Amino acid sequence: MHLKSHVFNLSNMKKYISYCKIPVLFFVLLCSSMKTDAQAFVDKKEATNDKVLVTPSQVRATDQHVLPPQAPAKCAFEALITRSLSGATSRLQFQAVSYNDGNAFSPASNEFVVPNNGLYFFSFNLLWNDFGCNWGAPASATVMIMKNDREAVQSYTGIAPGSASGGNFNTALSFSKKFMAGDRLSIHVIATLCDGGGTAANIRGGVFSGYRIYSE
Repeated sequence: MHLKSHVFNLSNMKKYISYCKIPVLFFVLLCSSMKTDAQAFVDKKEATNDKVLVTPSQVRATDQHVLPPQAPAKCAFEALITRSLSGATSRLQFQAVSYNDGNAFSPASNEFVVPNNGLYFFSFNLLWNDFGCNWGAPASATVMIMKNDREAVQSYTGIAPGSASGGNFNTALSFSKKFMAGDRLSIHVIATLCDGGGTAANIRGGVFSGYRIYSE
């Protein structure tokens, strides 16, 4: 009877050990799966690190939105009148350019071509004399900045009293205004008058300058 009890207990023990193998096998399979997932994550991370970084310009190139044209880093100019000019009605001609950062001013056409949308500052100062007017007669001159040769942007009229020696006078103006890319700005003499008769006043010299304040 005692021996039979031992045999029974041994049989039960074998069954117990057999049952224990199930969770152990599950644990082994779980660890194997976790190892596989971890290795896959490491491989993916290494593959990502090996990729070439995308530059900001490439990001902009693939953007679905159309970007505005890139504006020149600098935009400023100064054009000079260095010799006497007739005051006849015309677009002013400049003989020299002190600086032309961004090349927006065209010496060939004597105009500033707006490179991109934004706020701009311009100024001009012309020196006149009335030597062509009859003795003692005052002279006047109206100067206008034109956009695209047809739209007046700003204008100024200078008047000098006549004198025996021929008086000098200035037409000067400065302003800031928003313009669109492609707008063309030039200076035009609209009228030169000599009260009491005589020839029109003459330009002795002048300067036309401008720069971009900010882009839009």
